[in-house]
Amino acid sequence: MGLRTKMKDRRRAKILGVAERLFRENGYAKTSLSEIADAAEVSIGTIYTYFGSKGGIIRELAEPLVVELSARADEVIQRPPADPVEAMIALFQALRFTKDWQTPNLVLAFDRAQAESDRYIELMLSEAQTLTIRKIRSLLDVLKYRGSIRKDLNLDDVTFVLENLMATHLEYYVQNKGRVSLTQMETVMYRRARLLFEPWYSPSAIPEKGKRVGPKRPKM
Repeated sequence: MGLRTKMKDRRRAKILGVAERLFRENGYAKTSLSEIADAAEVSIGTIYTYFGSKGGIIRELAEPLVVELSARADEVIQRPPADPVEAMIALFQALRFTKDWQTPNLVLAFDRAQAESDRYIELMLSEAQTLTIRKIRSLLDVLKYRGSIRKDLNLDDVTFVLENLMATHLEYYVQNKGRVSLTQMETVMYRRARLLFEPWYSPSAIPEKGKRVGPKRPKM
């Protein structure tokens, strides 16, 4: 690797590090490209050359996190809890930025309602949706194969419903900008997931007395 390439890589890494710190401290919308450029000691033109826009920076920051989320989701899919609702809740937990959802400054960048949304963020949101749909469907395939949910279910329809459940609640949490706690949002989402799953249980999940086995309340 030549000296010029090394310098570019160091400059790129510095911009990303500075931008992440500012996004976390001040929020995405309140951090300007000029602030990032000043703190990173580069020109705004350099930032555009490397990332295309502020959204390009946040997308690149999120890429390694998305890889981590995908790996965590695969662990749930390979070894899901016995109860199908607990399995899906575990997948929902795997598919969110654990530490970043606690302090929403960084995830506010992904609010579809914000004025600053650009093509990089829209692309990232689309990729995240595709990933979520794929993981939910994979888990449902496992649950159906082992007899935890009814064999006559249309898994495309179930996937659609569950992806919308997750996306709606996460978007609500982001748009409320901290007025709703993560625990409050999750409690409602998990309750509704349990309600949705009730008619999807396999007949084998119903004990002899005719009382359906209900999922346990998830630990918060």
